Amino acid sequence: MRTANIYMTEAEYRAAPGVNYSTLKHLRKSPLHYKHAVENPEDSGNDYAMLRHVHSSVLEPMCAHEQSVVWEGRRDTRNKDYAAFLEANKGKNILTVSEAAEAQSIAAAYNGNGLVRWLLALTGTVTEAPWFWEQQVGDHWLPCKGKPDIIHYSVDHGLVVADLKTFGDTSAQLISYAARKHGWLLQLAHYTRLAADRYQVDLHQVPLRWFTIVAEDKAPWDCTAIEWDNATKAGALAEHQRLLEQLVECEITGQWPGRGELQVATAVAEGVTDAD
Repeated sequence: MRTANIYMTEAEYRAAPGVNYSTLKHLRKSPLHYKHAVENPEDSGNDYAMLRHVHSSVLEPMCAHEQSVVWEGRRDTRNKDYAAFLEANKGKNILTVSEAAEAQSIAAAYNGNGLVRWLLALTGTVTEAPWFWEQQVGDHWLPCKGKPDIIHYSVDHGLVVADLKTFGDTSAQLISYAARKHGWLLQLAHYTRLAADRYQVDLHQVPLRWFTIVAEDKAPWDCTAIEWDNATKAGALAEHQRLLEQLVECEITGQWPGRGELQVATAVAEGVTDAD
């Protein structure tokens, strides 16, 4: 089953069934961690309100003002005025004055990046549109969903998948480290499967480009883009496939093991492995 681009609120999207990156990344730890994440979804609340506002300002500027509001006082639910403000603005991003100013600076950094401008100017580029599809894994079909920041497909440019990240540094070395640690590459792999279904293309037959676009979360608000090489893309897509296969096996057997009783480890120079 394939579902066309439809408007959904963030709450509606989160409530809709389907394997998404946010839960799949927990399978990198163990099936036990994945099952717990699915059964106990995170309530991001205002924790990600500023980042959601940044994304909407860059990717959906025509309606960003409808999705966010600014509270000029101190956040305190015991304050009747604040409680009434929250009730009147359910589903919106609630920002403080300082958060709104910071979000504006980060959004300006993204908007000043040449790659972002190029991608958003391409005819047919799609931003933050939910998509639901069924991914074949062996003889089984997994319902999946995703809401990628930027995807594009055309004969001239092939399949392009790009993701915005706010981070403390724009050096390629630290971005590469963060991408491995936090699963940013797995996220791009998941969105690539989504894009292949949406555009009905064979990943073996079309050029594929991956970009992680990083803006600093503090002044001077530097912004850069990383294009991932073919080896990185192949490795992440292989990991994504392996995790889906493991998920199918767990669903069939009903077994959701943790990491196990005994582990043998070797310290590595980076201090972290891809699975952490």
